[in-house]
Amino acid sequence: HGPGCETQGTLVLPTNLKTKTPRVYGVRLVGELERWVDGYDVGMAAARLLQSVDDVDVVEFHGPGCETLGLGDATALCFVASAKTKDRVAALFPPTERVLRGWANVENDGLME
Repeated sequence: HGPGCETQGTLVLPTNLKTKTPRVYGVRLVGELERWVDGYDVGMAAARLLQSVDDVDVVEFHGPGCETLGLGDATALCFVASAKTKDRVAALFPPTERVLRGWANVENDGLME
């Protein structure tokens, strides 16, 4: 369509269309992990916590403790939290500086195409 052309459209939706707003559960991470603790361990603790919460669709990790985790720990934390809840919960982690540096290193090493 060029200048001066008018486009009209109609979208027909069923009147009973319902959308679901996901129920988000926030987990605030604080402090730093001890040397012998990693993202997998934190994910297991989060999964145990989530098993007692019936009405959650998404767990969102946030807080100053997120800044202390690198890409590997953040990925493990989210994977375990989701997998141990039988994939009924999606897990989100903020794009912190350490996580973004980890992705840059993965890309620079040729591991991502």
